[in-house]
Amino acid sequence: MTPGNAMKILKGLYPDLSRAGKAAIDAAVEALEKQIPKKPDGGYDIFYGEDARFCPVCGDPRPDTYCGTCGQRLDWSDENETND
Repeated sequence: MTPGNAMKILKGLYPDLSRAGKAAIDAAVEALEKQIPKKPDGGYDIFYGEDARFCPVCGDPRPDTYCGTCGQRLDWSDENETND
């Protein structure tokens, strides 16, 4: 099951839950959203120059597969492709 499918199922349960249940669903959906890879933002950084990459969610410079600050999963597919 993908994170997107899981979010749809959880959101479908939302109307029938108590306030605590809704809060639990909100927390789960927020965590699942971070599992969906997002492209890193590019730009200028005073330390890394113009080729710096930033987390698109929190702006952390030089994120890895997952951002060390917010936990967002990142999609580096364009960055890692070589033109042979």
